Amino acid sequence: MRSLIPFLTQAHRWLALLTAPVLLLIILSGLVLAFKPVVEAGARAPVDVASLSRALEQADPGHKAGVMSLSSDGTRFVLSSRGTGAMGEFDAQSGARVGAAGFDLFGLARNLHTNLLVGAGWLVTLTTSVTVILFLSGFLLGWRRLRNTLSGWHAGLGWLAWPLAALTPVTGLMMAFHLGTASLPYYEAGRPLPLVKVIEIASQQVDLSKLAQVRTFRGGAVMLTVQDEPRAALYLVTSAGELLRSGGPGWVRMLHEGTWAGAFSGLFTFVSTLPLLGLLLTGLLTWWRRHRLLNAAL
Repeated sequence: MRSLIPFLTQAHRWLALLTAPVLLLIILSGLVLAFKPVVEAGARAPVDVASLSRALEQADPGHKAGVMSLSSDGTRFVLSSRGTGAMGEFDAQSGARVGAAGFDLFGLARNLHTNLLVGAGWLVTLTTSVTVILFLSGFLLGWRRLRNTLSGWHAGLGWLAWPLAALTPVTGLMMAFHLGTASLPYYEAGRPLPLVKVIEIASQQVDLSKLAQVRTFRGGAVMLTVQDEPRAALYLVTSAGELLRSGGPGWVRMLHEGTWAGAFSGLFTFVSTLPLLGLLLTGLLTWWRRHRLLNAAL
């Protein structure tokens, strides 16, 4: 094993350097997303489904909207559409447009976190895989004496904070490969129904008084998110008009996103991600200091 330590050290160092820019973006966007459960914590105002349906029909007569998100007080909703569909913020009683949709910080952070804004989800998955490998190789390098130096802090964080630091990359990798996540019910693919029709179908079978979002989903289905505290209940309405209950986000996703206990779990996810950021920064600074000293000696 000792003969492998130089190879593991080099592999650990270069894998970290090659993936550092992408990993930094993933970590920083993840820190922003950790506050989403904190901001959205608290009870939602009951929704008048009949009034909401009329307002949605008024706001989107062409039925082109792909996402409708309700405010927590139930007075407004935001529509997102592709092409020439309705977009902006609307009154939940009249359907009148009250303004453009505000800047969605969490939406931007999620897009950056999952595909780097350019559809590079594969690169996010690859970087997450490398991060898990870095944890494993760090353990194989063995326990080192802790010192008050950059490398000492790096080693100390890796050994003492690994349960927290490894939580988000491990659960993120599991999500990427659909391990431990809730399975979706089977349904035939088709064209998605209009959002207002989906709400009408679902309201006849389930309580939508805590409806939070309606959005088009894969295979032509439409997903409804009902904020059943502390977790969300998920439903699918297929293109054939069939209502299906999803298994929920699953514990792996809830651990990764910090949604298992509302505001508390969001703060926990934020704190657990800080050691990962510390490992990245101390590792980069250690390499830079060593690189600069080597250049000065030449």
